[in-house]
Amino acid sequence: FLNGYLEFGNANMIATNVKTSDLKNREIPVTIEGDVDLSNYVNNISSEKYLSIDFFPTSLERYMPDEKRENGYDFDYVLSYDDEISLTIPADRKFVDIPEKLSMNFDGYEFAGEYVVTGNKITLRKSLVIKNSIIKTNDFANWTKFLSAIKEFNKYFISVSKK
Repeated sequence: FLNGYLEFGNANMIATNVKTSDLKNREIPVTIEGDVDLSNYVNNISSEKYLSIDFFPTSLERYMPDEKRENGYDFDYVLSYDDEISLTIPADRKFVDIPEKLSMNFDGYEFAGEYVVTGNKITLRKSLVIKNSIIKTNDFANWTKFLSAIKEFNKYFISVSKK
C-alpha cells in the first residue's frame, strides 16, 4: 500500500525498503521513505540518459479549473508537503544541466522547488503549502498559473552523460 506513494502510481517504478514515521503519533509529520528503482523510467538518446525524479501530483491535477467550472474548490483541510527526492548516479557519469529553482507565493498557497547537485548526487527539495482550504472562483487565474507552473517545473528531464 505505502509503496504506491513512492511509485506515484507509475508502473515503471518499483519501491522497496519502505519505512514510515510513527503513523500512530498524530503530533509529528508523516514521513515515508524508501528506495525507488527508476531503471524502467530512463530514456536513452545517443550517449545521454534522460530521466525525471519529480512527478506532478495527479491529485492536484483534478483541481485545474476549466472554463465550465462555476464553483470554487473546497479541500476540507490545509495541505503541507515537504518532499526530498535524491538520485545517485555512477561515478563515471555527470549531470549536464539542472532546472532553475521555482518559488511562488500567492495569498493562501505557495510552492518552492530546487535541484541541488553534490558530486554524483542530485537532490530535489520542494515544498507545497495550501493554507486556504477554499480556492474561490475569483482566484482561478492565479490558481491556474500556480498549478501550471508546478506542472511545468515537474516535467523537467535531467540529462546525464559520461564524464
